[in-house]
This record gives sequence, C-alpha cells and structure tokens, in this order.
Amino acid sequence: MPNSKANLPDKPYIASPKKPPVPLATSVPLVMKPDKQFQKMQFKKRLKRAYDRFMGSSFVHKSLLAVAALTISVGDMMAASKGAAGFTKATTEISSYQTPVSNLMKAIAAVIALVGAFN
Repeated sequence: MPNSKANLPDKPYIASPKKPPVPLATSVPLVMKPDKQFQKMQFKKRLKRAYDRFMGSSFVHKSLLAVAALTISVGDMMAASKGAAGFTKATTEISSYQTPVSNLMKAIAAVIALVGAFN
C-alpha cells in the first residue's frame, strides 16, 4: 500500500466563515437631486442659449433693420409736419387709406374662410 500521507496537504484546510452580505444604505438616496443653485444655473444657460439662437437668426436682423428704418422715417415726417397743420394733413392722408385697406382685409378674410372651409 502506498503512503497515504503523500496525497494530503501539508497544512490542514480550514474553511473560512462566509461574510454576511453588505446591506444597502437606505438613508442615502440612489439619485441625488440637484440643488436650487444648480437648477438656477442650468436655467440661465438654457435661457442664454435661446437668446443667442434668437438673436442670431436672420429674421431678427431683418426685423431690427425694419424697425430702425421706420423710426427714422417717422422722425423725419414728424419734423417736417410743423405742428397742428401737420397732424391734420396726416389725419386726412391716413383716412384716405381707410377704404382700400378695409377692402383688402375683407378679401384676405374671404380667402382664409374659403381655405378653412375646404380643409
């Protein structure tokens, strides 16, 4: 019979006790809510991005140019009007446009009504 001690390890095997599982911390939330300062900063960033995108559009550039031209032309007309006589002249000129503008608005309303009716 061969030596039975040859198959045995030098040191006896000692089973280590199992460690208990680590419990999850329930007092700490898994998802942290951003604080008010962070939310305010994010809102400011979004607002600035929207403002930059709006101001960068060609529509705004054209609108600002139109408003500036209108302001300058109205200022020149008011300077040339010379008081009450200018106001009466402007009133008669504007009232002369009342009938054609009214007819134009009625025509536009009729077209919109027809398009809406067939939609």
